[in-house]
Amino acid sequence: MAFIRDLEAKVKYPELRVMLDSEWNREDGHPDFVYSRKRFEEIEMEEKKRNELIKQALDRMNRYYAEAGIPEKPIDVEADRKKRIKMLQKEEEELDKPQTANSRKTMNLPFRVGDTTITYENKYHHHFRVPTEAYSIEKYRQKLNNARTLNEVERILHDYYKHHRKL
Repeated sequence: MAFIRDLEAKVKYPELRVMLDSEWNREDGHPDFVYSRKRFEEIEMEEKKRNELIKQALDRMNRYYAEAGIPEKPIDVEADRKKRIKMLQKEEEELDKPQTANSRKTMNLPFRVGDTTITYENKYHHHFRVPTEAYSIEKYRQKLNNARTLNEVERILHDYYKHHRKL
C-alpha cells in the first residue's frame, strides 16, 4: 500500500487501519499508488457485494412475513392517546420537581439554595456558593464569574458588604 499522509484517517476509520496494518505486513504487498487504488477498488466492491447480500436477505425476510400472513398489531387509538397523556403528565411533573444543582448545570443558570446561589457561569468552570443578593447585581456577578479562587470570591463579597451594608 502507498503511504497515506492523513494519519487521522487511520484513527477515524478502524477498518482502514486494519486493512493498512494487514497490507503492511504482507510479503506480496506492493508500495505503489496503482496497487493501492486497485486494493481500494476491491474493498469497495466487497462492500457493495455485502450490502447487496444484506438487501437480498431483508427482501426475503419481508416476503416471508408478507406470505405467511402475519397480521400487523392493531393500534388501539384510545390506549395510545392515554399513553401519550401519561407521558406528558410525567414530563410536567419532572418540570415541577425542585431542581438540583446537577440539573441546573446543563442550563448554565445559577441555582438557588436558600438565600445563596451556586454559580455555573464562571469563566474557569468553578462553582461557588454566593449570596443571591450579591449575585443579582451585574457588577458583582461579572466579578464572581471571573473569580479563580475562593479567596478571590471572599474578597469580592467583602467588597459587596462594605458598599451595601444594611442598616
